Amino acid sequence: MLDGQYEAYFQNGGLLIKETYKDGKRDGPYEIFRENGESSSKGIYKDGEKCGEWFELGNTVTYDPC
Repeated sequence: MLDGQYEAYFQNGGLLIKETYKDGKRDGPYEIFRENGESSSKGIYKDGEKCGEWFELGNTVTYDPC
């Protein structure tokens, strides 16, 4: 079961994803990147659900408060 910070990388060594888990569910900051290093999506998870304000593919999306 995942617990704590998790990171994955592209083959070129650049950061692909940075996320946090608690008891096997996403819980905390989340960010996914493009190969050029730009952020693609960024926000916060609480108990496996997106919450608050997110930046997704160039748009701001608002979910229920965390």
